[in-house]
Amino acid sequence: MNRCLRKDRDPFGQRGLALITALLVVAIVAAIAAYLSLNQEVWIRQVQNLADRSQADKVRDGALELALKVLDENTKQNNPTDDLTQVWARTLPPMPVANGTVAVRIYDAQARFNLNNLLQSGVPSQPDITVFRNLLQYLDIDPAIIDALLDWIGPPGQARPDGAEDAYYLALTPPYRDANQPLQSVEELRLVRGFDAKSVEKMRPYVVALPVPTPININTTSAVVLSALFNALPLQTAQNLINQRDKGPDPFTDTSQLQARAGQAPAGGQTLNVKTSYFIVDIQTTFGRIYQDSRTLVYCPGGGQPATVLWQSGVLTANLPESANTALPALDQNGT
Repeated sequence: MNRCLRKDRDPFGQRGLALITALLVVAIVAAIAAYLSLNQEVWIRQVQNLADRSQADKVRDGALELALKVLDENTKQNNPTDDLTQVWARTLPPMPVANGTVAVRIYDAQARFNLNNLLQSGVPSQPDITVFRNLLQYLDIDPAIIDALLDWIGPPGQARPDGAEDAYYLALTPPYRDANQPLQSVEELRLVRGFDAKSVEKMRPYVVALPVPTPININTTSAVVLSALFNALPLQTAQNLINQRDKGPDPFTDTSQLQARAGQAPAGGQTLNVKTSYFIVDIQTTFGRIYQDSRTLVYCPGGGQPATVLWQSGVLTANLPESANTALPALDQNGT
């Protein structure tokens, strides 16, 4: 009897085990299929992103070549001034290209205050220090940070009262050394004692780091920089001068014209000009999910010599222009 009962129960037990095994196999196969499907989707997306990135790079290179040709043509015309009425300064809407868009703008880098003007031939330049101090006061930034910047770009030696040399920076975490050379970019300011992200962002629209000391072009500069150039010039008066300049039939052909309208000479005898040798080319491309914003510093020596690329920087995001603009801010027509 017991043997018969065991024989009766065995088929049901085996069927249940077989069913459980089958369910496990189905679950495993489904999980593997889902995993492979997800991997395939990620792989396809990666391939598409790489294709979009490659296309964006090619279009950016072409746009940069176009900008260089525009600047070369501007140089060949031997214009007595560089101003916002010329072809290079024109605002163009984003241009559609295959599967994407590209936007190109050229700005005058000498519309801003050159931070490397602060030290010339190893000696602090008092006229430029005065202008920079005026600019910092307008931006509500403590001018004491000028000492630290002079120590950063100057030769090694005794730290200024509010400055810093290697001993200060080597005690930080992580430690690093003083640069003791001209600034390479505005972003480098964040390494200097007293400069933080907030103060750098405040200054960014009005300052630039060019490889050599440069005068400010009065035909392209902004009201804020113009106000800093003239000690007793209220910002509203500076803005009125800018409005007159931009609405007038002709740009300034001589710096004395601006001084006559302002009723005073620039602070400390600051050097001004109506010509420019350094330009910024801003190129924004969008292809699929890829948004790329690149900025290029171009040197135009004049005298028939071609424009030269000095450096490039850029931001690449997954089609998020707002994020890119935060890292690489957009510029207005005055290059700010």
